[in-house]
Amino acid sequence: MSPRTLLLAAVVGVLLIGGATTGGTHASWVSRANLQTAGVSSATMGLGATASPTTLEVERGSTESTRVTVTDTSSTAARNLRQRATPTLTGSLPTGITASLTTATANGCTATAQGAVDLAPGGSFTTCVTVSASASTTATSATVRLSYSGAQVRGTTVAGWTTAAQTVTVPVTIVVTEPVLDCSPGNANGQGSYTFSWSAITGATAYRFYRATTQNGTYSLAGTVPGSQTQVSTTLDRGESGFVRVTAVVGGTESARSNAIRLQRGNGAPTCTEYAS
Repeated sequence: MSPRTLLLAAVVGVLLIGGATTGGTHASWVSRANLQTAGVSSATMGLGATASPTTLEVERGSTESTRVTVTDTSSTAARNLRQRATPTLTGSLPTGITASLTTATANGCTATAQGAVDLAPGGSFTTCVTVSASASTTATSATVRLSYSGAQVRGTTVAGWTTAAQTVTVPVTIVVTEPVLDCSPGNANGQGSYTFSWSAITGATAYRFYRATTQNGTYSLAGTVPGSQTQVSTTLDRGESGFVRVTAVVGGTESARSNAIRLQRGNGAPTCTEYAS
């Protein structure tokens, strides 16, 4: 065998056994046949992902979902190469906050865990990210990280792998459910009396009352009652009026203010009028 033939055989051996690197993509082959036929040396494979909404708000004691769509962003030269994208949750979450990945449909999220999906060139698929916050959690925020890794496939066989191509970060805000406020008017010793009641909020350590002279005016703290209490009374003299809202405090976090109740004490019987916001 001539020296030229030996050199050529050595070069071919290196090409068949090694990997190919292009840009940020590294292909590691499981067989020589895959290396010979895939032609990745002149192409770049990639994934792009977006979350909608980009920020998820979850009330304590409830569950909410957001959708993440991943798209094949391979270069034109790589569009004959199919990718198998696998989403996984990475990182840690505060105590009482959990997250899971499930498959998405046109109308919502299913209970089926999201597995790997084979992407057609230029194709996309959507995953549901579901976040639950326990009623007892003290967390006010969390960050859910979703990482996608791409595997190269030929037919139904994994022919190689690409590095993790995309990570999506979904900031989560944990909020306290606001109470629903109700009011019953009455008379007490010639004054207008008002009894307030509200929906109990799980885990509440206190409820705070706010007063204002107009519905959308500046509300000032008027009083605080223990979290075990869901009713309180007050009185107004003739000619007085005002607006009242209530909030719940859970784990040091205060909820949004409840619906507004207008109190009015004219020359007649006292009245309560409910406003939606």
